[in-house]
Amino acid sequence: CYSSLRRGLNLMRDSLKTETYRALAYTDTMTGLGNRAAFDRDAETMQRQGEIEQVALAVFDINGLKRVNDTYGHTAGDELIKSAAHCIKEAFSELGVCYRIGGDEFVVILPDVSQNEANAAMQRLMECTSKVSAGNPEGLSVADGLAVGESNEEDYIYQLFRQADKEMYEKKGKMRVKYR
Repeated sequence: CYSSLRRGLNLMRDSLKTETYRALAYTDTMTGLGNRAAFDRDAETMQRQGEIEQVALAVFDINGLKRVNDTYGHTAGDELIKSAAHCIKEAFSELGVCYRIGGDEFVVILPDVSQNEANAAMQRLMECTSKVSAGNPEGLSVADGLAVGESNEEDYIYQLFRQADKEMYEKKGKMRVKYR
């Protein structure tokens, strides 16, 4: 009886370890958001299931992170990343899934979300970054891109990603010109 109980506890412990490692494999440890592997996994799952009619996809990039890192150190840069993640979560987590897919790059998949709902979430993000800006040495500003489309094409998540990414970099380019 003791041996069976012990084996059962060992199996349960091993199962918990496996689940913990699986969760860590898909989580960005700095922000608690999903990571690039989680984004790719979820995108593939959504495309395979095909139950969603319309998808909005938003991408973000922190403006001036390199300047913050170079001026104040990487600890200040990490705080900026955490602040951006907090604002993205606050603005979008009720509508979709948030990911940090690179150093200062974020993406949100918004299944069955309209353009208007996505725009309202973008506005909430800007309000949050404006509030958080006061606590950071260089402020907090994010460039954004948004694409909305139907899920009737193969690879539609990545098509939306490319559209949103292109829009974000066009906005970033205009911001650079504006401040020269």
